[in-house]
Amino acid sequence: MTAADSHPCDFCGATPAIKTFFVGLTGMVLLRKLQTTRGYFCRDCGDAAARKANSITARRGWWSISGWAGAPVYLMANSIRAGKVRKLPEPVRPGRTG
Repeated sequence: MTAADSHPCDFCGATPAIKTFFVGLTGMVLLRKLQTTRGYFCRDCGDAAARKANSITARRGWWSISGWAGAPVYLMANSIRAGKVRKLPEPVRPGRTG
């Protein structure tokens, strides 16, 4: 993860944005499925992506053997990354002033 730089948000085009990722874990008895969202995120889009990934993990991450160990790790890691995204200033969207 880098400090806020001049790269715009990949999802809405706002600045500032930081590069990070969020992982949603779905447990399937003996297997697991990871849904990763990567890119540059502004504060609002990063917060939404973190909520979605944590929602998937909290609801579906526990249904596998590896999920019992993995789900808490992914929830914690997503929360830490979300905290860094939430520290960004209010996003400035293209074509809007103020």
